[in-house]
Amino acid sequence: MPQNLIFTNEVEQALVELLSRKDFNKLCIIADTNSTRCVLDQLHGRPRGSASLITITPGEENKNIETLMQVWQQLGEAGFTRH
Repeated sequence: MPQNLIFTNEVEQALVELLSRKDFNKLCIIADTNSTRCVLDQLHGRPRGSASLITITPGEENKNIETLMQVWQQLGEAGFTRH
């Protein structure tokens, strides 16, 4: 699967454009609490309104298998699939 790197100051617009090209049935934003504070306030429209949110603790020490397992657990409980 190709990676998409987007450099922008217009986060909401970029996400709307990206999501319009994708086929999905649910949307989840996974972010640490710093990103949540700084970026999510910019998402007023479709991307944020239709998305679930999973928040993790910031910091390199939290990028570990335990955090990954918690994220997978929350995604499963919310009914997320690969599509």
